[in-house]
Amino acid sequence: MIEKILIENYRGIEKLEVNNLKKYNIFVGDNSSCKTTLLEALFCSFIIPYNVDIITIANYRGIIVKKENVHNFIYNADLTKSIRFVLNDKIKTIIKIDENKKYENNNLNGATNQDFINKNTPVLSQGEKFLFNIVKKVENKTISDIDYYLDLNYRINSKINSTDVTLDFSDTEILELEKFSKNNKSWLSPYAKNSMEIAKKVKAIIENKKKNKILELINRFEPEIDDIFSDGEEVQLSKKNIVRMLPLSSFGNGLLSIVSIISNIVLDDVKFLFIDEIETGIHYLNYEKFCFALIEIANEKNIQLFITSHSKEFLKVFYKEIQKIDEDVSLYRYQKVKNKLKQVYYSKEEAIISIKNGWEIR
Repeated sequence: MIEKILIENYRGIEKLEVNNLKKYNIFVGDNSSCKTTLLEALFCSFIIPYNVDIITIANYRGIIVKKENVHNFIYNADLTKSIRFVLNDKIKTIIKIDENKKYENNNLNGATNQDFINKNTPVLSQGEKFLFNIVKKVENKTISDIDYYLDLNYRINSKINSTDVTLDFSDTEILELEKFSKNNKSWLSPYAKNSMEIAKKVKAIIENKKKNKILELINRFEPEIDDIFSDGEEVQLSKKNIVRMLPLSSFGNGLLSIVSIISNIVLDDVKFLFIDEIETGIHYLNYEKFCFALIEIANEKNIQLFITSHSKEFLKVFYKEIQKIDEDVSLYRYQKVKNKLKQVYYSKEEAIISIKNGWEIR
């Protein structure tokens, strides 16, 4: 589980420590208070082969990364500084902008774990391919993604940076670190709710014989839907008493948002779910059904949840549902005060009391 993170020099964050993360984590605050930036940092701090999350996240914001805008990633646009993430005091990521790199923003999601296993070296190193030099460290040992991946999965001694130093972790440490080396996380935001991506996920769910599960969850919001199909490009739904299936897009943004989130958490391998502006597209009358389903599946599949929200109504319903189970929640509120980022922490009990008394915590 992610328990803490240190962030330095990333976008609007000069330095921020978040050190009391739980199974459920909510980030609230005014616009431009760095809620999404914090969510992005958590997402980018994992170790997975071909670590290009920082560019993928920019694409979700609608930014095409190139030399003219690469300074946007650094606090105060100061290219002499390095971005730094430290996850659980153990996994360190250092990202240095390199304006001299000739490659930019291409084939971002093309490489897979198997691509690395099938080749002696990566197709292109991170430094060659992108506008960043990315260094990963575990317990102060510098590693490359390929060395780390091979060591975790095959327990072999692999050379690191052409030295004879090898990764040497106990079985317990291997199991713990392995959680952050797999592609077992998912990102959702208003920009990332792409119909094609949803279609691919729904197709995988159906192929894994989990159609009934996703239908069961959809029926909590749309009881009339009795079938679902995807060819990987478009999701189609069948509604009772209608002779032909209809595209998901014809049901409106509310169901699109719900199916987008459901399709991500039904897949078995997702253990960390990041949702930016979770209430977007969902009518407030559906919050109770939505929160119940979200919490139920997160518990069932042991998913750690990180969300941002602007909605007082959503927070009220979420905490009402979370009280029904024995799970802890951390809520952090952010605001900029004289250009400095202020962080306020609310325990589960403090947030519930604040909501009951009508105190503003967003």
